[in-house]
Formats: sequence, structure tokens, C-alpha cells
Amino acid sequence: MQRNRNGPDGRLSSRAGRFAAVLVLMLMPVMTGLVQAQWVPFSPPDSLPDRACHATVYDPVNDRIYMFGGTPTGSSGSYVNLCQRYDPAADTWTLMAPMPTSRAWISAACVRGRVYIPGGYSNAGTVLAVNEEYTIATNSWATRAPLPVAVCACKVGVWRDSLIYILGGYSGTDIETVQVYDPFTDSWAIGTPMPWPSDMGGAIIIRDTVYIPNAYSRGSPNSQGMLKGAINPASPTQITWLRDTMLPGTSSFCGAVSLRNKVYWFGDTHLSDTAIMKGCVYDPATGVTETIPSLRLEGITSLYGPVVVAREAAYEIYQVAGTYDYAGRSRYHKLFVNPPGAREAGSAVMPDKGLRVSTVFRNGIRIQYEIDRPCRATLTVYDQSGRVVRTLVSRQMQAGRYAAAWDGRDEYGRPAGSGVYFCRLQAGEFTATRKMVKTE
Repeated sequence: MQRNRNGPDGRLSSRAGRFAAVLVLMLMPVMTGLVQAQWVPFSPPDSLPDRACHATVYDPVNDRIYMFGGTPTGSSGSYVNLCQRYDPAADTWTLMAPMPTSRAWISAACVRGRVYIPGGYSNAGTVLAVNEEYTIATNSWATRAPLPVAVCACKVGVWRDSLIYILGGYSGTDIETVQVYDPFTDSWAIGTPMPWPSDMGGAIIIRDTVYIPNAYSRGSPNSQGMLKGAINPASPTQITWLRDTMLPGTSSFCGAVSLRNKVYWFGDTHLSDTAIMKGCVYDPATGVTETIPSLRLEGITSLYGPVVVAREAAYEIYQVAGTYDYAGRSRYHKLFVNPPGAREAGSAVMPDKGLRVSTVFRNGIRIQYEIDRPCRATLTVYDQSGRVVRTLVSRQMQAGRYAAAWDGRDEYGRPAGSGVYFCRLQAGEFTATRKMVKTE
């Protein structure tokens, strides 16, 4: 947070330093709601709603969720090439341009307005090395460089909005191979392998660390417990792996997402028709793992990792179809996760009217905001893919007017490139987001 010379706590002063632009966020007080830890249904798509083993991603720029491919029966021959887009605000689905290749047991990654779907399992019963790219703005597909190792049921994560990591998977047997894709050069490299082979599950990359809460291994008991991998920023294919037995008992078929730099994962047992979902959240900043209370979603026998997705704009996590038994019991449910400070007696919310947007700047930008009641506030800059670029403020704050500054650099002090960025203020349980354009 940028502190001025005339007042404590960074409060706004007329003698504050000069910046190329000002972004104003004005907040009004409201009372917070109760903790909602119950899955709430939303509308399924018209086309094949009962489906599993598909890929799901979130588009943070347009606030949309995409579902690709999958299977309604679990058998090859039933795999589909559907691409469907969900609008959370309108609760509606739209059928988009289909994938070139019908497949299931897939994961996907969104990088700067493009979605990449590597590998999968074909209707002919073969593991695929295909790598297809979907451009959101044009609703079009292209074929990119194939994977070095054909794989399906892999875990996928994005590092610094630049490299895509394909972790393990199934290639005739479980593998520990790490494949690293650079979408800007359309090239592949092989990374440090995981300590043991595994497939399915979910993977999250926050800053320079890979988190795999649990993964299924067909012959290794080591699959239980969290696996962490430290990526070397100077040589991103180098990963130092560490096992961390965090919270025993979650299913190896868990789905995992990141939300505001925390790791959430959900699982149960795939052996019972009356399973009750378990939910956990891990904060890398504190090393603390907590269960999510009152989390129930009965009749779901398992979650394959990519069927859950985080909607950053609303602090929600979505389960998009996906059962293990393919018995026509797919669920479309969302979960609101209370952000830090949501239990405060009062908080702040931004009204839609009177907001100033589309601020253009070159060297730096000054951000002014007002908080009406005490709450925990976080002010974050992120890019078009939803990846955090810089956290400017993160602390408990009193009511008042404040100012912060972003010098156009990321968490590591490196200059961020020109383009569209977003500034998000989280005050209690409410969020305000505004667009910024950085020029050369």
C-alpha cells in the first residue's frame, strides 16, 4: 500500500505523489449475510447435461464458465466434442463451436483469452497427444503442437499466465511425467517428474508453487496427502517436489480450484451412493488447512478434478456435472465461499452507479477508495486470465478514505507488459472490480 507523507495508514492526502491516472472506487455500507456453505443448484445445459470426465474453465474477462467434451456413459464411443458456455449472471447456457476432436478424460487451461485442451481419450479407445486451442473472442479452434507424451486424465495448471503444466496422467498406465507447454512459442519441454505416478485429481499453481491435494494412483499408496512442487522461476522446468500430509481422508478423486490465492478441494468416497461431500481450504500464506462447514451434496459418488471451477468475480465455486458412475445423476451446483472478513458486523459494497472505469496509464496508477465500516480489505491487480499480478493491500482496515499505487510491476518487481488489467477491491464479503489499460 502506498503511504503518503501527511497521514498514517495510507489515508488520502493532497500531497500524495503524482501518477498518470486515478481509479476511484467508492463504497457504501451494508450488513453481511450468513455463512453459506451449502451447494445451491443452477441450470444445466440443454445438450447432454449428464456428463463426466469433461474439462471446465473460467473466463475472468467476460465472467463465463466453459465446459468441453466428456462422456454421458463412461464408454468410448459416447465421447462428445461439445463446447458450452455458461453465463452465471443470467443462469443460461449457449452452445459454442465444437471441439475438433471428440474426447473425454480431459482437463483445460485458460491463458490470456485462449483455452488449451491437451490429450484425452478417444472414441477409438486410444490415449491422445492432440493439443487444441479455443479462442474465446472469435469462438474458433486451432490445432497446436502435440504433446511429447500422449496422456489422458491428467492434472493441468497455469504458471504466471504463461506456461501450462500437464502433470502425470494415464498413458496406458499411470505416469509421473511433467510436460510443460509454452502457448506463445507453441513448444513443449519436459519438467522434473513427480515423485510417483498418478492420474485424475486436480492441480493448482499459485505463484511459484504447484499444489496437488490428492491424486489417484493405481498401485502406489503414496497418492494420499498433498504434493507440493516449487517451480524454479529461472528455469521453470525444474521443480522441487515435497510431500505434505495435510488432511487425511479426502478422496483421491477430488476436484481442486484456487480462489484468491487459496487452495480449495472437494472429495468423498466413490464406493457409496450416499456419499457426503468433504470440503477443505488451504492457505499457503499461513500453512493452515480448514474444513468447510456444513458442506453436503448427497448422491454424488465422486468428483473428477476438472468438473469444479472457481468464479473469481463472485467468490463462488461451481460443480459442473461430473459423477463417477455415469448413472444420470450429474449435478450443477454452486457454493458461495465466505471471503476473509465476512463475519464482520459490517462491510462495504460498491454500487453500480457513479463508477469510473477504463483508466489508461503508462508508468503508474493511483487508486483511491473509501471504506465505510471496519473490515478486512484486499486490493489486488490481476490480468485478463485472472492471475494475480500484484497484491497492493491485504489487512484489517478502519473506516476512511485511502489511496494505493501500482507502479506497473508484478510481485517479483518485473515490469508488467502493456494490455488490460483489473483492479479488485475486496471489502468484507463484497467485491468491486475495475478495468485498467496499461500502455507502452
